[in-house]
Amino acid sequence: MAPIRRPGLLLMVTDSAASRSACYVKNPNAATGPDSTLAMPEGEHPHLYLLGMLGVVIGRPLFRVTAGQAVRGIAALTLVADLGTERLGSGPTDARQFPGACVIGPALVTVDEFPRGATWALGVRVNGRVIGSGASALNLEQAAALVAGLSNRYAFRPGDIVGFPAGTPEIELPASSRVSLSINAALELEFATGA
Repeated sequence: MAPIRRPGLLLMVTDSAASRSACYVKNPNAATGPDSTLAMPEGEHPHLYLLGMLGVVIGRPLFRVTAGQAVRGIAALTLVADLGTERLGSGPTDARQFPGACVIGPALVTVDEFPRGATWALGVRVNGRVIGSGASALNLEQAAALVAGLSNRYAFRPGDIVGFPAGTPEIELPASSRVSLSINAALELEFATGA
């Protein structure tokens, strides 16, 4: 199971500016946990596209807050595999809403487990091969500033997850893949895709 069984809001941010056009909401029913094997949705494009993300877990209500308030409102980090049957921006976002399209986990890591100011670098492996290793500028302070900006449009509640890209590009997954996302060697999310 995902570390948060049913998040209220899964907000995916697809650029570092968190502009209005670069965010979309995923169906909470799309969430699944680590070690899942995902089946392709019936009648869809025969490929899956992955955007590895860092999930910022909200720990208190946040609406129209400052960056300082947002820092105190970020409870933990987790990993998010945002999947779709179409590339981002090339089709409707409902291509990213099927059950299993948001793999979360395997656990929550509190932000105090990372040195202050340290960046959160994401690594992606597919079938044992390193596909991407992002040089991310994302850290607690930058994430808090982005969450504060987003809180002008979204009312966050405890358990909501905001996914931020972490320096690795969206990739097309081969059929029957074993996928692993990791952050700073502190957390690793693994799952598989079916044929």
